[in-house]
Amino acid sequence: MARAAGKRADSPPGTLLGLEMLPDAFRDVDHLEDFLTTPSQALIDDLAAVEGDILVLGAGGKMGPSLAGLAKRAAPAKRVVAVARFSDPRAGEQLRGWGVETLACDLLDRTAVAALPRLPNVIFMAGRKFGETGTLDLTWAMNVLVPALVAEAFAGSRIVAFSTGCVYPYVSVLHQGATEETPPNPPPGEYANSCVGRERMFEHFSRLKGTPGRLIRLNYAIEMRYGVLHDVARLVVAGAPVDVTMGHANMIWQGDANAQVLRTLRHCTVPCSPLNVSGPEVVSIRALAEAFARRFDAKPIFVGEESDSAWLVNTSRASSLFGYPLVPLGRMIDWVADWVRRDLPSLGKPTQFQVRDGVFGPPAKSKSGHRLTCRSLTPQDAPAGVPLSAEPGWNQIEADWRFMIETERSDSFGLFAEGNRLVASGLTVPFGGRFAWISMILVTAEFRRRGHATELMRQCMDALRAKGLTPALDATPEGRQVYLQLGFEDVYRLTRFLAERPLPIHAQAPAGITLRAMRTSDLAAVSAYDLAPFGADRADMLRHLHARLPAVAHIAETDGRLCGYVLGRDGRAATQIGPMVAGDEEIAIALVAAALSTQTEPVCIDVPDMHRSLISRLGAAGFVPLVPFIRMIHGRSKPFDDPARIFAIAGPELG
Repeated sequence: MARAAGKRADSPPGTLLGLEMLPDAFRDVDHLEDFLTTPSQALIDDLAAVEGDILVLGAGGKMGPSLAGLAKRAAPAKRVVAVARFSDPRAGEQLRGWGVETLACDLLDRTAVAALPRLPNVIFMAGRKFGETGTLDLTWAMNVLVPALVAEAFAGSRIVAFSTGCVYPYVSVLHQGATEETPPNPPPGEYANSCVGRERMFEHFSRLKGTPGRLIRLNYAIEMRYGVLHDVARLVVAGAPVDVTMGHANMIWQGDANAQVLRTLRHCTVPCSPLNVSGPEVVSIRALAEAFARRFDAKPIFVGEESDSAWLVNTSRASSLFGYPLVPLGRMIDWVADWVRRDLPSLGKPTQFQVRDGVFGPPAKSKSGHRLTCRSLTPQDAPAGVPLSAEPGWNQIEADWRFMIETERSDSFGLFAEGNRLVASGLTVPFGGRFAWISMILVTAEFRRRGHATELMRQCMDALRAKGLTPALDATPEGRQVYLQLGFEDVYRLTRFLAERPLPIHAQAPAGITLRAMRTSDLAAVSAYDLAPFGADRADMLRHLHARLPAVAHIAETDGRLCGYVLGRDGRAATQIGPMVAGDEEIAIALVAAALSTQTEPVCIDVPDMHRSLISRLGAAGFVPLVPFIRMIHGRSKPFDDPARIFAIAGPELG
């Protein structure tokens, strides 16, 4: 958010940055940006010792305007030229008001780069991270091609280029982080590897042309509107879960980072070499959330478990050159807490500090820029769940949502956008004291690929662990890949079959078996019969399903003893048949025939793949395979239920 052109806060000319200048809080954006661009005497001295003017390439990002403004205030006699696309004209106006020259340029255009003024000192800040999953070719072009063009064009200048600590492998959180001698070998993910490519381009041309330079491996610059502190504070104040899987990070005040980068112009090498820039501490994300919770009088919600490794850098070399950063961590926490409490502006660019797989998606925010809030679902939220489950074509109606939310010992979580609009969900359905189903992990299209599903999944898993219950679920093949990484194991496969207008199945009950409609008085016996094949008590669910669609409910008996049953429920797009439990496949076929005899509209049924005879009879009745599922259990490959006796499940959301 650019402020009015040329406007500065009330620091008089000649003011120098020092400990005595650290405010208790920032009044507004003007006050913040004045502080960010106030130089120290050390910066003034170092820039005075560096000959020539300064060109800032990629000055339109998060750090560029304040870096260019800081350079101009530290060296008012030098030309400071800021280069960017300047798609927002206010950014250019702001810089010009500070005395910084501006040039609009597309750095991907070789001709435009060649036309830029050849100033002796170049700060290279261009790059691409957010939205990387959308157009990977552009990520590589910005992070590798552009550095090559710049390094070739400015071979006669000093070049200090921004890189990232993400070029390193994960290192132990018990030590002080990767040193500059640690080889750049990042985990999988195209962003981090493209950043290695950026460094290699500058190294190549530095070695080839003798260009002095430095590669700034920066970890998390912080200011009020952006950064890990801002992200964690926003999550805590909103009651949203904080993912602690990437449980530790380094961070530095943005003004300190910019000053160190500018001072590095005096410490360039040939060939260019890396320099780690960040704060000296290994900071716990959990501890940060707890610190903000104390300031907000809130209770933090955590998901995930801390890994023993993270992207961390050792900044001892930078400290030996420049000393410790001026602004301590505790002061930054106080500042950010005050800013967020007053709901002052945000840049709307989450750091995605939680990411461990190296895949950075677009920033998670609503179209209006409002943050999401997370809370437990209540029965009053059930109507809002229906459009969420209908969007991907699921079959649930309000009664399903209400049952799952109201189930005893269940947990249900929702993410809400402006207007109390439910945009993501995650529910658990416990069964007895052994296991529970995780269901309704849903995110509306507008908010997908931003980590919400994973956060809600982890929150459900954490809630079940706290109850001593093992998580289980039925996954699609796409979801299976995610759940395998979370520790789930395959148990068995099943398939959803759908018939738009099912044909009758002509099947007689086996000799000695009697079929009849299920009565309410049968439910106690049905629940007792179901206990062994299902592996847990689900009497409440069976009563609920019987009340939903009693016409479908039938039982099979032999000599007065139960030997099978079938239930069903109404759905948004089709009647759902299931669960169906029986002693053998012949009984199951007779039960499904009885259930289908009551239906003329679309019907779906989820059948374990092992039951070939039943599947064949369903095919003859007009059923076609629709969706495959994989039953999965966390940390266990042996099923709790007995698939030989489970001929239809209740549904992937109910087990």
